[in-house]
Amino acid sequence: MEILGPFLVDLLKVMSPYLLLLVLVLIFKKHLVNLLPGVRSLSFGPVKIELFREQLSKITKKRGIKLSRSDAASPFVRAEAIKPVLQNSSVLWIDDNNPDNNAEEIDMMKSLGVQVTAVTSSTEAEEFLSRHYYDVIISDIDRAGSPTEGIDFLGRLVGTTKFHCTIFYVTHIDTTKPIPAHAFALTNRPNDLLHFLMDALERERWSTVS
Repeated sequence: MEILGPFLVDLLKVMSPYLLLLVLVLIFKKHLVNLLPGVRSLSFGPVKIELFREQLSKITKKRGIKLSRSDAASPFVRAEAIKPVLQNSSVLWIDDNNPDNNAEEIDMMKSLGVQVTAVTSSTEAEEFLSRHYYDVIISDIDRAGSPTEGIDFLGRLVGTTKFHCTIFYVTHIDTTKPIPAHAFALTNRPNDLLHFLMDALERERWSTVS
């Protein structure tokens, strides 16, 4: 016990700056999220998870969706476990609304190592697809004055080798309608979008390996 006492005192002296930093981050996490929305510059686990969770909760709140703490953290935890799959993967994001509407989701994907190209029309998307291969296309459905342009655009791409799969990311989901033909997934939830993206990338990797 006589030896343990001084050891604990010395350990506390060494750890106290890190404990203080962690406490400060937890106290001011909302301000840090606003200053560092991409969470790329912080590399220590608990802090990065907390910032990611806060950012995702902020996005879902804008969409009128409430996430539990575990649901908000789970995409980051999974992403950390499959880093090699995400690194340098490519996404083509098509949405004719103000690109800022998806800026936070795009920033989160980039923070995980995903390369994202954002375009606002099918024509622009076709130009990029003529020059580059994309692992995943993320698309709206109602576009260019047509309530089915996203679906129609996907239909025109079926049979080509320009991409692996398409995820539709929409504001509202009509539960009376099935997932569009040839689509990998349909969602209006940012956390599910990240999980579907990882599902698609993992399947592509394993299909390539096999």
